Amino acid sequence: GFISLGVFQLAKSIAGNRPAWIVTGFWLASTLDLWHRLGVNHRWLSMGFYCLAGAILFSQPKRTRILAAMAGIPLALSVWTTQSFLIPTVILLVWFLVRDRANFGWLAASTIGCGLVLLAILGLQGGLPAFLDSMFWTVRNYSSANRLPFGYNVNPISMRYWLSVYPGTWGIPFVLLGTLGLIVWKRDRRLELPFLFCFGLLLTAYPKWDSSQLLYLTGPFLALGLAQVIQSLPVRAEPFWQAALLMPAAFFLLAGYAVGDSRSEITLPSGHLSGTAENVAAIQGIAERIPENSTLFVYPYLTALYPLLHARNPNRYEYLQPGMMSLEDETIALAGLTAAPPQFIYWHVFPASEILKIWPNTDPSRLTFPRVERFIESKYDPGPEFTNTQFVGRIWTLKR
Repeated sequence: GFISLGVFQLAKSIAGNRPAWIVTGFWLASTLDLWHRLGVNHRWLSMGFYCLAGAILFSQPKRTRILAAMAGIPLALSVWTTQSFLIPTVILLVWFLVRDRANFGWLAASTIGCGLVLLAILGLQGGLPAFLDSMFWTVRNYSSANRLPFGYNVNPISMRYWLSVYPGTWGIPFVLLGTLGLIVWKRDRRLELPFLFCFGLLLTAYPKWDSSQLLYLTGPFLALGLAQVIQSLPVRAEPFWQAALLMPAAFFLLAGYAVGDSRSEITLPSGHLSGTAENVAAIQGIAERIPENSTLFVYPYLTALYPLLHARNPNRYEYLQPGMMSLEDETIALAGLTAAPPQFIYWHVFPASEILKIWPNTDPSRLTFPRVERFIESKYDPGPEFTNTQFVGRIWTLKR
């Protein structure tokens, strides 16, 4: 809803009310059916907050101090949700300092003030040292393993999603370059803030510029590009561009309802679970062997099991990502396992080929954690295997 509101107001500020409704409808229809697109995660949440800030800033041709102050709160929340959103936040503040100094102070005070309140809450709760340590760890370890070229696809894209994925991701640089050309050539200052709003958004995906990450960002770029195209067309072309957007939108909605995977359902301690038959069967088998409130460590990477099973993890780490975690991380995790061995370990087999496909810049020398694996094999008895999608996992039970 927040992203749709941002798309609408951005398109409306350029092309008017009716084009904004149609562009927003087209984006929403093309988004609903994409794989894993509506999962609740930090990319969706930060985009929602950022687009809500944009919706406020683009809602009126002449911004007021109240609007600037209101926009600062969701802007700060976007940074707290995904820290790379600090980049577009700084870009917007610099633009306001140069172009809209009357409202700069209100936007800056609201953004910084909201951030400081959240920081104070974290400090009062005693979580500030761990937060800072996590931020420094991310700077040291995240970028190298997660660096991907622009538009990289982990898996082949089926024809069902081709129209959404390829024009959506590869259209981003063309929209930015075209808008920048109009700003320089026609000196259209109305496009400056929308351009910077979207340009900063693109930088939030760095260094992970694969198609799945870029798809989260497409809404504002679609609004920026289509609104400019519609605005430049003559009035007599209105039925044609409306049909060009509404007919594919109807197709996307129909395809989403007509084509679907067979679903299975089970009830877990965490609630009702629906998914593909293979995955649900695997989760059900695991749940039958790991009782609720058991202590569990997932190795190396399938953290959804903790909330699904209401399992307790006595270790500091939820996962050990091959190629990203350091020798120090392995040492700390091993010390935690030794001090408080969990009742169960779920060893999720992560083939090196799959790791290098998902994270091609991973250091090949850091694909395993041999000391942790030796500990598991010496202290635990192997149990049954379960297949989850294309991976295999095994439950290991602590020896008595």
